[in-house]
Amino acid sequence: HLGNLEQSELLNDAHDDGADWNKLKKSVFDARKIQKLRYQKNAVNIYQKNVFTNGEVSAEAIHLLKTFSGKAKKYFMDATHGSGVSARSYHKMIKIARTIADLRCCETVEIGDLVETMKLRVSLW
Repeated sequence: HLGNLEQSELLNDAHDDGADWNKLKKSVFDARKIQKLRYQKNAVNIYQKNVFTNGEVSAEAIHLLKTFSGKAKKYFMDATHGSGVSARSYHKMIKIARTIADLRCCETVEIGDLVETMKLRVSLW
């Protein structure tokens, strides 16, 4: 048993040198850069203007985000088949999985990205 902590101890970040925060900040910055480049490169195909992030992609352009590995595609299809997932939720899951892959600077969405997305779906929806 660790015992109770005082509020001042909970808020004390003297032990944290900011390395984790800086790493996270860099990951988000890099992911945004990847997304911006993706949509600049595919501007002709996205049916809408001024798209910079996965979250802004329309349903018509969702195909730009479906860069799943073979195993991930099968996993996603098996996980969503017959689950009563609406088209809107399906598209949200694709956007989130793509963003998780972007945070890892990966071109393909892997099973782990989808597992994380499913966890978020259960807790948020």
